[in-house]
Amino acid sequence: IDIARAEDAKSGDAKPGDERAIEDISKTRIGYVQTGDRSVDSISQAGLEGLTRFLIDKTALEPGAPASVDISK
Repeated sequence: IDIARAEDAKSGDAKPGDERAIEDISKTRIGYVQTGDRSVDSISQAGLEGLTRFLIDKTALEPGAPASVDISK
């Protein structure tokens, strides 16, 4: 096995935005779909923040902050 060549292939595959993507997936997050309605989105985020705090208090999971997803992009 040529480990040096494998390492070169891994580092050469980096693309713009990869660092952000790795940061985004480094923690488990609860997500919700943005509706575009600020009131609905705010309620969704607040509810998931409460659920996240509950999970931190009651389980071994240490999730990141809830994440909104814009499915139109």
